[in-house]
Amino acid sequence: MKIFLFVIICCLVLSCKKREVIENNYNQTDILIGWYDSILKPSIQNCVAYAGSLETSLKEENLKASELEWQSISIAWRGVEPFIIKDLRNSFLAFRIDNWPVDTSDIKEILSSTELIDEDFVNSLPSDNVGFYAIEYLVFSKHLEKNKKYYQLLKLLGKVLRTDFLKTEKIISDSEEDFKTATGYTLSSTIGQVLNQAPQVCEEALRYKISIPIGYYEYVSLDDKHLEAWRSKTSHTIIFHTLKNLRNVFYGLGESEGLNDFLIAADKKDIVDTADEYFAEAEDLFNELNTPLFGRLVENKEVLTELRLSFKKIRSLLMISVAPTLGFTVSFSDSDGD
Repeated sequence: MKIFLFVIICCLVLSCKKREVIENNYNQTDILIGWYDSILKPSIQNCVAYAGSLETSLKEENLKASELEWQSISIAWRGVEPFIIKDLRNSFLAFRIDNWPVDTSDIKEILSSTELIDEDFVNSLPSDNVGFYAIEYLVFSKHLEKNKKYYQLLKLLGKVLRTDFLKTEKIISDSEEDFKTATGYTLSSTIGQVLNQAPQVCEEALRYKISIPIGYYEYVSLDDKHLEAWRSKTSHTIIFHTLKNLRNVFYGLGESEGLNDFLIAADKKDIVDTADEYFAEAEDLFNELNTPLFGRLVENKEVLTELRLSFKKIRSLLMISVAPTLGFTVSFSDSDGD
């Protein structure tokens, strides 16, 4: 499912250009420094640290510890998602790290085969056979035989995941200066690219994390097993931290500045007021959920349907109000107009 959205996204030309707005002397660098130092850098550092701990627990065949480390990685990754732009996007590392759903048939075939499993073999696997969701499948599944082949594959997946996070961290570190100084309204500006990426994060949340599991579309039925991370029963945690990091992008984290400051400087507090309403609404709805979601979709369907609409409102606000007002064009378009 994510593959379908990813292909659509890649086919779009991300473009940010100067629009007919009143220029002011607001320093965009203040936002960029805050995003990098307060959100992106700590998030990827945590991913690397937790991946190291996960690799260790897998080597020790300590699945209980692995479950906890996996959940920590999943949470930390949500702080990276809004910033999958520029070199990181082009590297396709994010796509191998976070690919849902995984092809469990392929993984079962690997476990039952006599083929030698080594690091080169794992690196050659398609993206829906690797990453932290492949590890979730193996660690949290109760029916799989915990034999030598099982642990061999798990250990290699853990090693490769940590390596991919280290590569991601290096890309992010190497691009720090460009990230913090790419101001203005051109194709390469950081704010412009984040304003293209953030609606995609909203789209994934409302479509894959909510709409498809609750059977919102005619072509799917309500099914707990369509929930992202249903095996670990952390689907609700992912939704929460996705929302939290979108909020951090808009408002800044701690003392850091965010898009709200840019809008206020442009005398557009009305848009900030609308954002306040939308984010508060989404948070209130999330707090109404009976969690975990797995096994409780029917009783949560009404609230999830409303929460889906909240993500849609936030996505539209970013695309239609925030970006054009600040001088950017967002070329991302949801794939079915819903």
